[in-house]
Amino acid sequence: MGNRIRTIYPYYLIILINIAFLLYVQWNTWGSLIVDTGRELWIPYQLSQGKALYKDIYYMYGLLPAYPISYLIKLFGVHLYVYILFGAATVLSCTILLHEISCFFTNRGVSTLVALFFLYIYAFRIHPFFNYILPYSFNSTFFIMFIQFTIYCILCYLNKKANMYLYVSILSISIAFLSRIEITFVVWAVILLASLYSYKTKQLRSLAYFIIPPILASVIYTLYFYNTGSFQKYYHDVRISSTGYLQILYSYVYHVISVVLIMLIGKSSNKYIKGIKIVIALICGIVMYKMFILSCMAYLSLVFFH
Repeated sequence: MGNRIRTIYPYYLIILINIAFLLYVQWNTWGSLIVDTGRELWIPYQLSQGKALYKDIYYMYGLLPAYPISYLIKLFGVHLYVYILFGAATVLSCTILLHEISCFFTNRGVSTLVALFFLYIYAFRIHPFFNYILPYSFNSTFFIMFIQFTIYCILCYLNKKANMYLYVSILSISIAFLSRIEITFVVWAVILLASLYSYKTKQLRSLAYFIIPPILASVIYTLYFYNTGSFQKYYHDVRISSTGYLQILYSYVYHVISVVLIMLIGKSSNKYIKGIKIVIALICGIVMYKMFILSCMAYLSLVFFH
């Protein structure tokens, strides 16, 4: 354990130094109060005042992370630094997870370069709201973080044969369902397809336990709707925004095509377990959504062509 810490310490130190540097040079340059960022600041504050999502506040995303941020506001007060620190913690988590996932397929030096690419091009992108500190949607960055954690746990499970990683990955994607339902659904479906595609491998068959997350998330949403009485308002808002869901459907088609192509690439190689390639494909084909697309394509090249 001590040797492993000494081995990874220099790489983590490089990542931390670069995050600190980017926070310093870009301090208070993130966000746009008149566009999406204003909504992201206002909704957790309203929740901290006792209002409920969907019933009192029009909202198109899931329950997380609006409620955790509202609890931080109650604890530390209404201040922009609360949001910035939450965003910085998300950036740190995403970067470390991306580094660790890449280490399954290449060395730590190249994995660190992938992490730095993500930091400079996307996490700290010079744009009012397409960044990870004060983003256009905390739900999107929260979703990405937990999908990455799901992928990391699946890889650990397939390599270390420890059931604990499987159970944690199920919990992780359940949390993602509570953040971005529509995109997480596609990720979840791809994991199930991976387990069916690799049915001869006992470990990959175990991924069939992933039938649990949407059921668990549905129970949580049902309890929330029941306790807040917000279902009718939520149903009404979904109906009037049906054109937006049609656009999401078009996006799904694009992502499914990407995943199929990635599966074909993975099938042509015998270097690693085919099922792993398909599971990893979801982070490339789904999480490339919006501002993450190029960094995921760079990661994809490492996964399949290293």
